[in-house]
This record gives sequence, structure tokens and C-alpha cells, in this order.
Amino acid sequence: MHALDADRRTAPRPVQARSHRTRAKILEATTQVLFEVGYAGAKTPLIAERAGVSQGALYRHFPTKIDLLGSALAETLTDARGRFEQAFASDPEALADPAGATFRHLWDVFVSPPLQGAFDLYQAARTDPALAARVGPIIADHRARAVAGARTLFPDAARQHEDFDGAVHALMSTMQGAAVFGALVPADDAIVETQRRSIERMLRSELDQGRTG
Repeated sequence: MHALDADRRTAPRPVQARSHRTRAKILEATTQVLFEVGYAGAKTPLIAERAGVSQGALYRHFPTKIDLLGSALAETLTDARGRFEQAFASDPEALADPAGATFRHLWDVFVSPPLQGAFDLYQAARTDPALAARVGPIIADHRARAVAGARTLFPDAARQHEDFDGAVHALMSTMQGAAVFGALVPADDAIVETQRRSIERMLRSELDQGRTG
């Protein structure tokens, strides 16, 4: 009897599984809507419709819109780090040229739709104290994890660079600005390509320090 009870406690619960799936659908829909119509257009009825759930179901998972947006941002940034790490790990050129691989895969992440939607949320938080209070710690945690990842990928530069962490923050901010600008102009705009090359040179200068090759 005790063994049977233990099995019942550890077996997946259908209600919980459905709840997790619903939550995931809502977060995915929020990310899509943020990219497509931005913060101003990301109304909960539209998000609920896109997720295929009622507004009541949405609010059962996320009591406020700010809670929903914050959770979606956290999910987006976690996924962005995971996509970068996976792409870097599977890049055959990463061992010989880690700075080049880092730039390529970071750029792909920064210009992706989920990050573009996240950047719109960043901007909205500038004039919305409640939103800023929710997303500020999420962004700070994301930045800290990104810096820790850079220290792992470039240990020599991290040891030798007097302000390695500051350099990583500056590179991320520069890449973010370029990615936002790139979303506003044609893909073949010469300025975007010039920015890309400049950022790659900056990244190599800051992160390749101490490499013996």
C-alpha cells in the first residue's frame, strides 16, 4: 500500500501538465504579440486569443498584465541565452575563433523576433515605474548571467582586462542598439553592415586579449 501511495505521489498529474502547457502557450503568445505590435498593442484580449485561452484562464496564471509581461521577458531572455550557448557549442569554428563565433551567434540572437519584442518592453519601462520595477531585476539578472558566460568563454581576457565586465555590458548595449536600428531599415542597408563590422572589431579587441591562438 505504501509503495502504491508513493507511485501515485510521483506520477505526473494531468491537471498540472495541462496547466504547464497553458502557461507555456500564454507566454509564447505574449512574446509573439510583443514582437508584432509592441508593448502598446499587447493587450490581454489579443494575447489570450492568440494563445487559444480565455482571459479568465490567462489571469489565473498571471494575475496582472505586468506579471505576464515580466514572466514572458524572463522566458525570452532565458531562451536567448540557451540558443546562443547551443549555437556556440555546435559551431565547428568556435574553438579556433571564439570571438568570431560569439559575435555571429550573439548577432543572430539580438536580431531575432523574441529579442526585438523584449527591447520594446525595455523602452516602455523607461516611463512606466511599475513595469520598470518588474522587469528591471530580470534584465539585471540576465546581464549578470551573460557576463558570467563571457568570463567562462574568455578566461584570459577576464583575468587581464581591467574592466572586463564593463566591456561586456558596453558590447551588449551597443549590439542591442544596432539590432534595434537594423529592424527599422532595409536588411541590405549599408549602415547596418558597417555597424556589424565595427561591433565585431570591438568585440575582438575586448575579448581576444591574452589569446595565444
